[in-house]
Amino acid sequence: SVSINRSPADEIYRWKSIRLCYLTFFISSLGFSICLSSIWPYLQQVDTESNEAFLGWVVAAFSLGQLIASPILGLLFNVMKQARIPILISLVISLFGSALYAYVHIFPTNRRFVLLVSRFVIGLGAGNGAVIRSFVSGATTVAERTEVMAKVSICQSLGFIVGPAVQAVFTLLSYPGPVHGAALQINMYTSAGLLSFLMAIGNIVLIAVFFKEFFFETDTMDRSLANPASINSDAAEQLQHQQTDSQTKPDTLAALICIFTFCVLFFNFSTLETIMTPLSQVMFAWNKEQASLYNGIALAVCGFISMNDLIVAALTLTFAAFMLLTPWVGLPAPLSSYFIVNGTASDGSAGLPIRVEDHSGGCSPALPWCYRVPAVKLPLAILAIAVHSVGYPIAIVLAPSVLTKILGQIRQGVWMGLLTGGGSLARCIGPIVVSLLFSGYGPQASFLTSSGLVLLSLIAVVAFAKRLVPFDVYRMRRMRLGGYGTYAEI
Repeated sequence: SVSINRSPADEIYRWKSIRLCYLTFFISSLGFSICLSSIWPYLQQVDTESNEAFLGWVVAAFSLGQLIASPILGLLFNVMKQARIPILISLVISLFGSALYAYVHIFPTNRRFVLLVSRFVIGLGAGNGAVIRSFVSGATTVAERTEVMAKVSICQSLGFIVGPAVQAVFTLLSYPGPVHGAALQINMYTSAGLLSFLMAIGNIVLIAVFFKEFFFETDTMDRSLANPASINSDAAEQLQHQQTDSQTKPDTLAALICIFTFCVLFFNFSTLETIMTPLSQVMFAWNKEQASLYNGIALAVCGFISMNDLIVAALTLTFAAFMLLTPWVGLPAPLSSYFIVNGTASDGSAGLPIRVEDHSGGCSPALPWCYRVPAVKLPLAILAIAVHSVGYPIAIVLAPSVLTKILGQIRQGVWMGLLTGGGSLARCIGPIVVSLLFSGYGPQASFLTSSGLVLLSLIAVVAFAKRLVPFDVYRMRRMRLGGYGTYAEI
């Protein structure tokens, strides 16, 4: 449905559809983050053969599914010229993935692989991000677009924030929970899948009933059709814009810097979501329930800090957070002093026989770096999470908003697909890389890798700060140079 001359009723439905996109993005992000702090103990609970390296694959499975589904759903959006069907398909897929996550217990063997498949299917359902951003881009005027795209990113961030908080509440159910029959189990682990299942049903109903398609090209077209007397003047104006735009396309380098920054932020977020729970068990000797509860609270705090408008400041804070989390030489006692066997502290360095399966908290004897890595004190870890809580929400909202301004009036579906796909790829690679580094070399390697990527992004933003400007500013600079000019001149 193409809406140019919009009646008041059309405007109501247009904004209802946009707000449904906010809700869908929020629920999608919530489905991703709701099990972040509990997925490691859940994995250990359903299959005792699971290890930290396999955890990385389970976390990455979501993003891999999203990476595969995003271009497919985007192509379906382009072919069908509507967003409703691709969104509904994605929600039905999420429905099945959430049910599988909650019913891992019904499979007699290889449950860890069933859990991995469930996260992959949920990720396939979350591939509607590019469709939502493309629809929102086409259903808003140029004046509205920046604010609306920023709200989409905010809803995504809120989903990341609320999910761990909900999981922290679910820890009150404990394990095996109030209901633990063969047909249904409700506990601190399965409740995340059951809630996602119910939210998917509600989302499907809302999209099917209230969502309506809208699209219009530019404000110039809007004014021309609304006022036939001005068609000639507006057509001339549009032609002039097209001639100018052919010489001043959006700044590709600036757009790619925004996408790279977005990818780095998601890579680092995946670092925390992947290893914070096993890291807290290693560093602070927390058991499974404590790790799920405290990490859920810590991740939930990330969004309740005020934001400013400096990406540089946000990246600097993110860099500082990972440097604080890195165990540096000279910190107190090595981790081998904190082995917990059957609830009793043991000194692994004394050569005492310790069975890995009896391990409930502290640094596992199966990890070779436990004897040399110093411990990070809890207050320092809390400070690092607090610093990250300021930096991450700022940058994750600003990067897509700045990209929208850089692109200007062009149809942004392809670029939004690159943004979503890049974020998915980062969240796919990140868990695998950091989990392998964590299990093989310890938290130092994981956090220094993340810090290096943030530093690289920070250098790129500072070096090309003059290029990160709205499209109109960039066009004026090109026009002053006669449509040409080197990168340095621009």
